Amino acid sequence: VLVQKMAVNVDLGFVLSLLDLFSLSDSSSLLEAQYVENDIEFTGQTLQKIILPTTADEAVKRNFFDVLHLSPIKITLSFNIRSVGRHKLDKEQSVGDRFLQLFLHSLGVILTSVQEAEMSFSLFHLEYIAVTWSKLIDLFIKHYRTQGLVQIHTIILGLDVLGNPVNIVRGVVAGTYDLFYEPFQGSVLGREEFADGLGIGFKSFFGGTVGGVTGAGARITGVVGDVVAKLTFDEDFIDRRQQERVKSNTLGYTVGGFVKNIAEGVTGVVVQPIKGIKEEGAFGLLKGTGLGLVGLLVRPAGGLIDLTSGTLQFVTRKTKVGEVDIVQIRPPRFIGKDGIVTPYYPNKAIGFALLNETDEGEYTDKEFYVDHIQTSEKPIKFLIITDQSCMIIEQNTLTEGWKSMQKLYFRHFTYEAIRGDCNIYIPTDKATRSSRSNDFVISLSSESLAQNVNEIINKGYKNYKEKFV
Repeated sequence: VLVQKMAVNVDLGFVLSLLDLFSLSDSSSLLEAQYVENDIEFTGQTLQKIILPTTADEAVKRNFFDVLHLSPIKITLSFNIRSVGRHKLDKEQSVGDRFLQLFLHSLGVILTSVQEAEMSFSLFHLEYIAVTWSKLIDLFIKHYRTQGLVQIHTIILGLDVLGNPVNIVRGVVAGTYDLFYEPFQGSVLGREEFADGLGIGFKSFFGGTVGGVTGAGARITGVVGDVVAKLTFDEDFIDRRQQERVKSNTLGYTVGGFVKNIAEGVTGVVVQPIKGIKEEGAFGLLKGTGLGLVGLLVRPAGGLIDLTSGTLQFVTRKTKVGEVDIVQIRPPRFIGKDGIVTPYYPNKAIGFALLNETDEGEYTDKEFYVDHIQTSEKPIKFLIITDQSCMIIEQNTLTEGWKSMQKLYFRHFTYEAIRGDCNIYIPTDKATRSSRSNDFVISLSSESLAQNVNEIINKGYKNYKEKFV
């Protein structure tokens, strides 16, 4: 049997569902009477009737294997509960499930995060053997269980809270090996190859040592950051932070997250009480005030820790030799409001991606993309038309994301957009054609561009009136 390399991702909710499926806690009371009857019936049988058929069946069910071979297996185990969604604890869940969830979302954040812990299992080989299925399963379990217990230290030392020292040692060993082997291999071919090999060897050694240490620091600070985030008691913030960490492949995005955490910590003193009043009344006011005061202290501290972790991760990625960051080249396919899958159009895919990335995905589930056009090159700006609004977006140089600079909903339009030279005037609720003091104005670089933008806006406005007015 040849086992190919694969990646298996298991969701916590799926595991809990399996536990509920195979749990007998709910049905044991119903089957207890049946179990008692079976035991009474079994005790009434003679010893000869019990033993002889079993022995005969075992002799008949033996399987002969000429050769049974399972190839060596290498497992790279990563277990991370940071991305596990929140599961509400209700009365219908078993006590074991609730305890497991509480553990995973508290102390488990520190003790159960493992990254790239390697375990190797030797081949399983049998020749010319006749065994029953039960005996074969026992041999199989014993073979892998023994080797797994011997390597349990690799999982323990692979914990993020310890900095994954196994990975550090592995990197240092690989770097030291390349430091001597690459120049030697190059010297066999020639002087230039020797110089190239020397450079590769030094890069690998530097990446294995410095990259290993910075990687360990990034893992430790990452765990500390998760714990600090839990102290905010703001589940929306925790979920959003995890999503942002997945996107933060650049140093600029990490710095932007730090600045944002400070801003949210300060504004949360006012925002959280208001949010609490709207949701839960007087009790929400007290709760929101507490969350705001805690966030004032915890969020800047968490932002500083995430900045440190992100910086160390950036250094680790840059020091690795032969590894390239995997990035998505083609934007996702645009699927319209009707949900019908159409042929892939690059222009629509780009516009759809721009809308999803604007203001950190605020409009992803609220508005549907219709059209877009670039309005400026320096700085880069786009006009996005949705089913409800038009907006001018600009790239945030710090986070490399997009933010809306001007936005107007079609419901506030009183007339269609009017072009005047290089400007677009959109009359709003209190505006008139003779007085443009209340107009929504878009300034552009040329008359031709203004004409195209004017047509796109009016087309979007007409579609809005047909569907909503």
